[in-house]
Amino acid sequence: MAGMPVRSLSQRWRELHAKVAEYLNSGVQDVCVLDDDTRTIHLFHADRGSQVFAADDEFSVRDVLGDFCVKTRQFFD
Repeated sequence: MAGMPVRSLSQRWRELHAKVAEYLNSGVQDVCVLDDDTRTIHLFHADRGSQVFAADDEFSVRDVLGDFCVKTRQFFD
C-alpha cells in the first residue's frame, strides 16, 4: 500500500512529516510527497530511511510498482 500527497504552497514540512507519520503508522509502507517548489519527490519508507528524487532522477518504488520507473520531472510537466 502506498500514499502520495502533494505539498501545497502553504503547507509546512512539519505538517507534512506529521501526515507522513500518520500514513506509516496506519500500515502504509511507502509515502511519496511531491514538492512543486523544488520539483522533487520525497519517498518515505516504513522499514528504512527516506529518499529524495530530483528532476533528472528515475523515480520508482519497486516494492509497489515493480519495474515501472519514470523521470521525476514528468510529474511536474
